[in-house]
Amino acid sequence: MTPTFVDSIRIESNVLLKKVDRRGRVVERREGHNIFVNYGRDWIAHLIALDAAGATFRNDRIRYMALGIGGTGQRVSSDQIRGGAGSPYLYPDFPDAWGGGGGAGDPVQTQVDPTVTALEWPVLVNATDYYDDVNQPATFPSATGIVRFTTVLDYSDLSFGAFTLVPISEIGLFTESIPALTTPPVIAGGLPAEKFMVAYHTFGTIDKSPDFVFQVSWELRFS
Repeated sequence: MTPTFVDSIRIESNVLLKKVDRRGRVVERREGHNIFVNYGRDWIAHLIALDAAGATFRNDRIRYMALGIGGTGQRVSSDQIRGGAGSPYLYPDFPDAWGGGGGAGDPVQTQVDPTVTALEWPVLVNATDYYDDVNQPATFPSATGIVRFTTVLDYSDLSFGAFTLVPISEIGLFTESIPALTTPPVIAGGLPAEKFMVAYHTFGTIDKSPDFVFQVSWELRFS
């Protein structure tokens, strides 16, 4: 019998999102599977290696999630998101004119493109910040080589002020070296070349309103 050897390690992700009402009932659920983006692979490589004299190339660990309304998982028409007649949404620059006005077209970003570096259209978690801390400590399911990051976005998170209904359709996983919580992780923005997002997922739209919380569980699997 010829022995079988595993000659590579795959880095995979499983994302579970739940929309939960005030009675604790799950009213919507999305589950998906995607691969690490290129930046995440490079981050892993530098994280486990040593520089000269035993110094580390980098020490930043995964700490944040950020959500947005971009990605090809978005099911609301772009015209409606931009605030068309009768629409509950109002993002006039969506999806290609961040801060410039007069958005046109549809979101194009997918979860199978490893060159993705940031969200297509991030939304604020609160009045100032685009990132939500994952729970600490991380957990490790019984299977070898799996780490799980979780967070709960509260009733007033994402949906607040003038944006009480937000059509969430994308999410990213970020290291603690993001420039600032107030810096939007957007592909159209002026972020540095290292945008600190290690994994990305787009999914069928879930409307977030103040009547619901979001529960997110994101597993990284090394197999």
